[in-house]
Amino acid sequence: MQKSLNAPWGSILKSMPVHALSVAHFVCMWGIYTNLSCLPQYYIQILAFDVNNVSYFCVIINTKINNFVFILFIYSVIIVLLLMTFCVRVLRWQHFLTNC
Repeated sequence: MQKSLNAPWGSILKSMPVHALSVAHFVCMWGIYTNLSCLPQYYIQILAFDVNNVSYFCVIINTKINNFVFILFIYSVIIVLLLMTFCVRVLRWQHFLTNC
């Protein structure tokens, strides 16, 4: 017979750490979206930077960086899978040798 595990959601949602994390997340997102919405005006008005002429260059650079990071991620996943496969095979071999 399986025993059901019920999470104490009431206690979790009423706890101070959860409230602190919620406030911190809200403030962080507020700052990020404020910066994102005001940044183009800052570039145009304060820095006298023409955003329209540079946008294609930024897209190309961002695409190249994203491709590089994606390739690194794929290679790291492949390397981790190969290492784990190797470790499992070594452990199976050691288990086989000790039980002979």
